[in-house]
Amino acid sequence: MILQDKKLETFIKSLKIKRYISGPRLNIQLKPEIENKSGFAVFLTEENSIIKIRIRKTDQSFQKEIFFYTSISKKHPCIKRYIPKLINYSNKNLQYLEIEYIKDYKTLGSIQEIKRINTDLLIKLIETINKFHFKITKNKIITDKTKKIPKSTEKRLMKYFNINPKAFKEKINRIFKKNKYRTFITGDRNPKQILVNYEKNQIKLIDFNFCGIGNPSLDYTYLLLTLLPKYKKYEKLYLETLKKKYKYDGSFWEVFSIDIAFRCIDNYHFWLIEKRNKKLAEYVKKLFYIYYSRI
Repeated sequence: MILQDKKLETFIKSLKIKRYISGPRLNIQLKPEIENKSGFAVFLTEENSIIKIRIRKTDQSFQKEIFFYTSISKKHPCIKRYIPKLINYSNKNLQYLEIEYIKDYKTLGSIQEIKRINTDLLIKLIETINKFHFKITKNKIITDKTKKIPKSTEKRLMKYFNINPKAFKEKINRIFKKNKYRTFITGDRNPKQILVNYEKNQIKLIDFNFCGIGNPSLDYTYLLLTLLPKYKKYEKLYLETLKKKYKYDGSFWEVFSIDIAFRCIDNYHFWLIEKRNKKLAEYVKKLFYIYYSRI
């Protein structure tokens, strides 16, 4: 449901928009592209700032990002050098977030950029994400991250892997229930949410609308799965670096393994059906069985 708010329409008209970045493209009547279900639209302004505007009433993740910038980053100033600066925001009926546009940084969202990753940069990436794993008190906005298996994923588990979804859910529930190691986590961290300055060897993170409380391994699984099919040579180094950081914590690796297996289910369908890439699909299937056997 789109926010049909006169203030929102007036606000969007008042913006000196330089370039549309992501989310539904909005016309003057605030009608989005039908196929785009994102809860907010993102623009680059002529003042070189990034404006994110909440446009769907059903989208609750926007509250998390505002809370991250207005509360969490202030209580933990050590992370400020790794995120964009907050310029302005509104958390009322008209919700928006304005942050700095970081020049001279490129997103890791393309195969060309991923190929530019070197050993030092990969280690730096893991260390940067690690700095966000501080203890935090649960509240109404930042809650525990749990694993819910959609019906579509259950069907794919049975169809592609011949595994009973009920048994799989029991394993997930058992592992997450006994997991005592909980910190703040940034959410589904993927290459598109990572900015890199290759000359300075510096990294910044963006997009915190899926942040929460959970095992820190959840920040590394999605990243691994999005890196590997495109550039497999980093798998060994990636895992070795993680083991140095978390070698004494068994719960980290239990949750890591079950989450990799969980993500492989839909990932396999993505490469096989949507991308029609049997080679990468089989690679993901192999990963599933490797990590599922470790649980």
